[in-house]
Amino acid sequence: MKSARFSPSALALPPFAVLLVALLSCGCASGPKVDSQITSAVAACHVNQGTYNKMLNAQALDFDDIKALAAAHVPSHIVVDYLRSTQRVY
Repeated sequence: MKSARFSPSALALPPFAVLLVALLSCGCASGPKVDSQITSAVAACHVNQGTYNKMLNAQALDFDDIKALAAAHVPSHIVVDYLRSTQRVY
């Protein structure tokens, strides 16, 4: 009985197909963007690291994060702008 051999060339894609897959996967990876002015304003107020990291990565904030922002005296327009930029329902 003859064993079937695997041929790497059987899976080779044309260059345009590789480029197309790369471009499509880049588009899927994009999400909400956080304005650098927001993150720099939050950093200047010395907000705790956990809340800052969430904001840097455009993650949803919980009630404790909002309280931390208020305790650090982050201006309300910065907080509201961030919440809008995440495109999440609060």
